[in-house]
Amino acid sequence: MNNASYGVVFDRCGDRGFELIGLGPDYVRERGLSFYTAESHVCFVRPARLGDQVVVTFRILDYDEKRIQTYEEMHHVDGWLAATSEILSLHVDLSGPKVVSFPADIMLNIQAMAAAHSALPSPQRAGKHIDIANSPAKLDFAVLLNAKNPDRRIEAGGFERFTECQPRQGMRQLVAAEIATGHQLALVESPIRFRKIVPRECGGCS
Repeated sequence: MNNASYGVVFDRCGDRGFELIGLGPDYVRERGLSFYTAESHVCFVRPARLGDQVVVTFRILDYDEKRIQTYEEMHHVDGWLAATSEILSLHVDLSGPKVVSFPADIMLNIQAMAAAHSALPSPQRAGKHIDIANSPAKLDFAVLLNAKNPDRRIEAGGFERFTECQPRQGMRQLVAAEIATGHQLALVESPIRFRKIVPRECGGCS
């Protein structure tokens, strides 16, 4: 199966799961309401091949008045896990479109299904994100030196959000890196300087 085929299988299962809580085709036609995917994440665990038979499970992980987080697993009929899918869906009024709250009757259905699913073991693969552990990029930029105080090592996790300053004359930008912690730092040729984005515009290095 190619990537698109996995998506089709997961979508069909998700559609059936939403029908069970009243969010099927009739809901869209009669109320003018539907749901949009805000975020999705598929993990390909083991290839499923042409002719393989698979079973897909659907469950609610979390929800609020306008959003629902669902999780699916695709298992081969022999029992092994082929792939997982996690999706955050927004409830939408199609006349806008705009995000709106679930109607009271639909919210009751969501609560009932979520309560039943809460008794199941927590899925180990839920909440995963893309990450290359111990990559050279992370190791190279996890610690930087401050030219103002060369003996003081700057840990990446100690910053809020940073951005690049315009290099002064004679200073050449070397590299900007996205650190594992999510903090963006800019490294420029000596002297090395950093500046917070407050405000976003850089008014000169300090």
